[in-house]
Amino acid sequence: MKKLATLCLVAIEIAVAGCGVIPPPTTQVNTNVSGNWEAQLSGGTGEGTLINFVTTFQFANLGALDITYLNFINDNACFQGGQTATGTVTNAQTLANGQFSGTLTYKIVSGTPAGNTLTLQGTITGTSSGTPGTIGTLTDGAVTGSPSAANPKFGWKLTGSSDCGGSKGMTGTFTMCQGSATCSPIL
Repeated sequence: MKKLATLCLVAIEIAVAGCGVIPPPTTQVNTNVSGNWEAQLSGGTGEGTLINFVTTFQFANLGALDITYLNFINDNACFQGGQTATGTVTNAQTLANGQFSGTLTYKIVSGTPAGNTLTLQGTITGTSSGTPGTIGTLTDGAVTGSPSAANPKFGWKLTGSSDCGGSKGMTGTFTMCQGSATCSPIL
């Protein structure tokens, strides 16, 4: 009788294990980010103090930014034309209450004069209109970058010609805001 009971328990255990597990409903909220963003840099010296810009980009969830517009607000000797911009958003998450956060990296390489590179890295935050299992749109977006012990690469860094950071580079903090209402006025 004991052997029969043991066999029955083993058979039930195997049957239950073979049924599989039904995954819980998704609680992930995916968020699309787009629109015009204004960037203001603080710190630096000389030409590094003149680098503020407006950009337009979008991304869906994690990954590369699709940058469609970049224009410097101030005339500066580091970026006079023909520059290219790339960027990514990593570690993005949207909580159930709609609060979005992630890490944004944005890099500009000069065309004229050649050899200057500006890299910005910071925390992107905002509010998503999405609900669990849907795709939302980010509003009230802001990116802040300031070097710290926990995030030494945060902030901005400019390298290139002697007026534009040189080989060691110059650094500082920045704010980038989605639309003028978010951080108005930043410039």
